[in-house]
Amino acid sequence: DMRKKLRDASIKTKFVLTCAFLIVCVVTCMLLGIYAFTSVRNSATNYMKQLLASGTITTGQMAEYTAHIQTVQSRTIIGIVVFLAVILVLSVLIFSVLARYISDGIDELSTAIDAMNHGKFDHKVNSDRLGNDEMGKAVRDYASMTEKSRLVIKNTADCLEQMGQGDFSVHLTNPEAFVG
Repeated sequence: DMRKKLRDASIKTKFVLTCAFLIVCVVTCMLLGIYAFTSVRNSATNYMKQLLASGTITTGQMAEYTAHIQTVQSRTIIGIVVFLAVILVLSVLIFSVLARYISDGIDELSTAIDAMNHGKFDHKVNSDRLGNDEMGKAVRDYASMTEKSRLVIKNTADCLEQMGQGDFSVHLTNPEAFVG
């Protein structure tokens, strides 16, 4: 699934791919413009050679020539403008998707930090909708850190409560949470 691949790609990869897409589009547009204007020039040159060869260049023929050139140039310009508009719309859509993927992770992390800041160690982080990029990993690591902190605080509180009641034979219920 393409959405999953995009979600799981690193942030750097997402931006590099987007920039590469934009470069390819701009280069393609430039090449199409060069081709179109070269075609106009060649068409005009061939048409003018025919008129000169016949020796009958009249005002009407010059007007016809001018109209032909203007039609080709107008179509070329319209084509380039439409192509650039499509590139612009696609770029906005791609950057919107990328921004959403990044901001979803930041919002989730910010909510979790705010909850912990207010003493809510039981706040569950929703990392299911995040990918495996740097932001998704950071959110999952933060959730793991919060859970370990909750266990350390709970164990410490339980031990202190037992010791306060005179029972000094306390044991940690989750010693793996205590690192260092």
